[in-house]
Amino acid sequence: MLDDAEGHLDQVAGLVLAVMQHALANLEQRNQAEDEQADQHQATEDVHARGDAQFCQAAHF
Repeated sequence: MLDDAEGHLDQVAGLVLAVMQHALANLEQRNQAEDEQADQHQATEDVHARGDAQFCQAAHF
């Protein structure tokens, strides 16, 4: 009976580990997607800033 309980605990621990690994993988994917989105946003802001600077330089001449 004790062996059965230990076997069940091992199964539960294995399932919990699998669920946690899956959740961690999903979190890593989400973080990567957010980082990529932030990089794209920053690149867009950089392009706009360069365009604004060029416009200001052209307007002063």
